[in-house]
Amino acid sequence: AVIKARDEFAATSAPKNYYAFERDFKSLKADETKLVSFLCNISAADIRNIFKSDMEPDILLKMLKSFSAQPEQFLSDKADYLVDVAVAISSASPFDMACDFMEDDEKAVLRDFVCKLEAVAGNRVGPVKKRFAAACSMEF
Repeated sequence: AVIKARDEFAATSAPKNYYAFERDFKSLKADETKLVSFLCNISAADIRNIFKSDMEPDILLKMLKSFSAQPEQFLSDKADYLVDVAVAISSASPFDMACDFMEDDEKAVLRDFVCKLEAVAGNRVGPVKKRFAAACSMEF
């Protein structure tokens, strides 16, 4: 009961620092629906603040996989938000280091996310695409 209450609270409130984010993220990551709800409650400004000094590649990949796995209608409805989040993630200083440790199959997750986002957001994804490509030494 306590865990369920904690998970429901985490899914509806936005963390303000990396520690709170990581704790809530790990408690929700097995439930895709709750995880996506949790992530959608976090503003781009908070994303930038949360990841200002830490960014685990596993967490980044799970976030992007979770968004990519959503139906096209979700991606379309949330396109502006997802572009803002992608900009915030890619402008955080640890983003480059997180990308440095990724294997090709992991970089494919980033590529898939950017391509799906581009399909619903068009040329608004240009700066994100450029930043992801540079940080991850990949082409689109």
